[in-house]
Amino acid sequence: LIERLRLQSVVSIKGTVRERDEETINLKIATGTIELAADKIELISQADSLPYSIDDGSKVREELRLKYRFLDIRRPELYNNLKFRYKVQKAASDYLDNNGFLYVETPMLTKSTPEGARDYLVPSRVNPGTFYALPQSPQC
Repeated sequence: LIERLRLQSVVSIKGTVRERDEETINLKIATGTIELAADKIELISQADSLPYSIDDGSKVREELRLKYRFLDIRRPELYNNLKFRYKVQKAASDYLDNNGFLYVETPMLTKSTPEGARDYLVPSRVNPGTFYALPQSPQC
């Protein structure tokens, strides 16, 4: 079974967790002092072959990386960029929250645009027969 497995396949493993032999200890990983002695391995879902190796992601054409974005964001370089962006946003949000600011999301009334997602139309009470459009777009 193990010889047929591909990266990203889902397996169920039953066994005993035990301390590693002295020569196999790896302190660079969280589980570096223990190992799983497998008694039973069951394939739950066989993964398709990956279009490229995550380790070689920076050597792959950008077009291919964008097509398989879910793989691309697992590259350490891109993952670290996303993690840094999150931490900056969180720090700003925490600062504002700790200083009494309140974040309120309100709808934005605007004219309809042809290239956006389908608009949610709101009838005007002041000008009967006219409508406002609530955009449903990530650009807003």
